[in-house]
Amino acid sequence: LELSPREFALLELLMLNVGLVLSRARIAEGAWDATYEARSNTIDVIVARLRRKLEEGSGERWIHAEPGIGYVLR
Repeated sequence: LELSPREFALLELLMLNVGLVLSRARIAEGAWDATYEARSNTIDVIVARLRRKLEEGSGERWIHAEPGIGYVLR
């Protein structure tokens, strides 16, 4: 897969925490730098792009959203 640095950082963080729901704050802390603005939808956009790349052609869902909490890799 060709991943952007952000996508790779997010995937690495999720893989290090498989099965654990990570809040957007935890994702920002672990995969972003100090310039991340918490009110932006940047994390959601990167998750959507990463999902597309990981799940293309497989028909399986790898990254799950936990409404009001964050994301989890299963």
